[in-house]
Amino acid sequence: MATYHFVEIKGINVFYCKAGDPNKPVILLLHGFPTSSHMFRELIPILAIDYYVIAPDYPGFGHTTSPDREKFEYTFDHITEIVAAFVDRLSQNGNVYREGLGEKWAEREDYWENPTQEKRDSYRTAFAPDTRHH
Repeated sequence: MATYHFVEIKGINVFYCKAGDPNKPVILLLHGFPTSSHMFRELIPILAIDYYVIAPDYPGFGHTTSPDREKFEYTFDHITEIVAAFVDRLSQNGNVYREGLGEKWAEREDYWENPTQEKRDSYRTAFAPDTRHH
């Protein structure tokens, strides 16, 4: 069964439909011009049997925000930036780059370079409820 959602991307309230099991392979359905994700209404239930399906509306289309043309460039490049940020927001649930790890993980890196039992024990507290986020 499809569910409908909004997520804020770079100041745009992006509408999207999702269906299927998130543990299955993902299919991202991108509509053409001048349509919306609604064009996939009959395809989504079929694909959702074997895939996790996500279908967003572009800015100015469907249920997504339609910003004023004076404040938003309706170009293929800019819409691509919004869609790329949308995909990143829905798919990235962890850091995949050194800068995103923060100073707390600098101590963990020392363990990766020189593992000792004492350092390993300190690592076990990384996700303790009373651990403060840096």
